[in-house]
Amino acid sequence: MDDVCGSVVIERVKCVRVKNNLFSRLRQHPIVCFVYLWGPACLLMAVIFGVSSLSTLPSSTADISDKLLHGLTYALLGALLLRGLANAQWQGVTGAMATLASLLATLYGCSDEFHQSFVPGRSPEIADVLFDAVGATCAVVLLWAWSIIKARRAGKIVHL
Repeated sequence: MDDVCGSVVIERVKCVRVKNNLFSRLRQHPIVCFVYLWGPACLLMAVIFGVSSLSTLPSSTADISDKLLHGLTYALLGALLLRGLANAQWQGVTGAMATLASLLATLYGCSDEFHQSFVPGRSPEIADVLFDAVGATCAVVLLWAWSIIKARRAGKIVHL
């Protein structure tokens, strides 16, 4: 099995067999590797920024709380940031990575609320940042716990 950016970790024979595969060679390229790891998080941050730039939000037919949407959106952002930090290798997630992912998502939530202070018809709310932080932290902690379980089942050493 090889990691996302192409260095061989286990089962060298299988990697050699597919090494001439176009996708295998492409994902070794630093730009492709960066986009694969960080593209989803950057795309979600761009969507959040775009929605925050709207003076009035589109009405939803579903009766979903604004705070719940904040929590779910930032849970996804925290998970995507953790994915990038862990090099898309869930068994390699550490406590430091989980903390950093949660912190980065929360800081982005703060910057999003600051950005809303400049948008006509919008105002920053501390409660939104709180739900952003709770959503991101919950997702990251669950993924970290899952990575520990997954690594232990695979017989790998887990560094907390």
